[in-house]
Amino acid sequence: MLQIIVKVCAITSTIAQGTVTEAQFLQVAVNEGTKVTVADLEEAGYTVAFQATKAVFANNDTTSATGELKNGLTNADNFKYKVVVSKDNEKFESALVSVTVLDAQVVIEPTEVKLFENNAAIDKGYATLGQNLSISITKGKNFAGEVLEADAGFVADELAAAAEYTSSQPSVALVSKDGKLNLLKEGTSIITVKVGEKTISFDLLVKATPVVDTIQDTTAKLKSDEIALEVTVLDQHGAEFKLADVAGLTVATQSGKDTVVALPAVDALKAENGKLVVNFAKLAEGTDTLVIKNGDKQIGTVAVTVVDVADKDVDSYKLVPENTDADLTLDIFKPEKKKVNLKVQKFVGDVLKDESKDAEDGFSFKSSDDKVATVDATTGEVTAVAAGKVVISYVEGSVVVGTVEITVENSTPQITDVKLQEGKTAVVVDASKTDADLLADLFDELDVFAGEQKLSVTIDMLASIADSENAIAIKDGEVTIKADAAKDGTIVFTFSDSYGKITRDFDLKIVKTEEAPEEGAEEEDNN
Repeated sequence: MLQIIVKVCAITSTIAQGTVTEAQFLQVAVNEGTKVTVADLEEAGYTVAFQATKAVFANNDTTSATGELKNGLTNADNFKYKVVVSKDNEKFESALVSVTVLDAQVVIEPTEVKLFENNAAIDKGYATLGQNLSISITKGKNFAGEVLEADAGFVADELAAAAEYTSSQPSVALVSKDGKLNLLKEGTSIITVKVGEKTISFDLLVKATPVVDTIQDTTAKLKSDEIALEVTVLDQHGAEFKLADVAGLTVATQSGKDTVVALPAVDALKAENGKLVVNFAKLAEGTDTLVIKNGDKQIGTVAVTVVDVADKDVDSYKLVPENTDADLTLDIFKPEKKKVNLKVQKFVGDVLKDESKDAEDGFSFKSSDDKVATVDATTGEVTAVAAGKVVISYVEGSVVVGTVEITVENSTPQITDVKLQEGKTAVVVDASKTDADLLADLFDELDVFAGEQKLSVTIDMLASIADSENAIAIKDGEVTIKADAAKDGTIVFTFSDSYGKITRDFDLKIVKTEEAPEEGAEEEDNN
């Protein structure tokens, strides 16, 4: 129950500009800052009036009993308001508060910054001399405290004020007005990014210019028909060194012979996509070691085992995603993660002999549980159905020769509550609307929550809609209404199992938009 009021405060200072999907209301607090709703005040017997310096309310007036604001406000509509609360002979009036109309997609506080090189974020915890880096804000809060994200960084128009950059150690790193770094020497500098009065800082560690130091690979098992081996080169910091060329690098066999590994007379080494590639003239079954040098310095060795599998039968199979970027965890809610294509890797011992994207003659793919995930018997395409785990098998006849486990998740938001928006008393439906417009109209007065997150309702989220007159329903994936039968009463929404299977009922009010008279109708009526 609302306590006795001794003080009223207007507490809204910012609102969103433009067209918003959810109605905005000016807020009120009482006494020592306790936020209350208009309904709370009215239930306690108080009358509430919001008064503004401009006609910003939904009724296109300067006063409102609910504080609901109209849509389409711009930053030219900044205004002031106060709240007047009265009961019997008591009257409480708040101070006049300024309200700024802001774009909800504009960042007013940076919460994450990243270093970028060639328009791509770098994930190393340091920079090196010679790098051309820039700083971008990738996460930030809007005026409502919601976190906005921009993987490539926010552009100037998406920030409430121009970003300002400073370096605590200019002798280590300078930073330009647009966030470009000039790395001068090894050391650490604190970089601060400021938007308006809000800042974020991070330590920038600058290391020496990378040089070729060692190789990552130490062993390799090759088939006798292979013609090259890719090797990863590392710098003195332990990071991958992207080779532009192979100047100064040489390779030789430790045996000094070409019995197992024969290297070509020219182009034994090449740089491709930043990697070091060792080319072969010929390989034969056996073992040898590649010795790689940078000038006179040995930077690593690769122990090579060559096997000839051409005439040997496959003795094991492995199922892996056809796309190396894909994984074995699917999600029924995310279209891009609902399917995965499997391919078959065929081994002789631990040597990969061949790969196949489709099942070979006499082989097929099978799922252990079609209720969790199905699989195309020929192509190996797996489709998620429901959350759980499933084993996909590669079968020769009736014998399983290879398996892989697939995990299916369901990240569908679980609806926890559906309620009328503040100031609303019923679901108001225009019986003249159809399809998507009717669906939107049904939820104009409602807020749908998954925890604290508000959701926009789509037709697939609903299992059914029912009303007192059986006039509103879902049919063939659309909301339908029998305009002549629709009447005020009660409406019941039931959400589908995947969204939490929640049911809520509300008072229903039916309205009908009057159709404009046909041309000439008015003249006929006036004659």
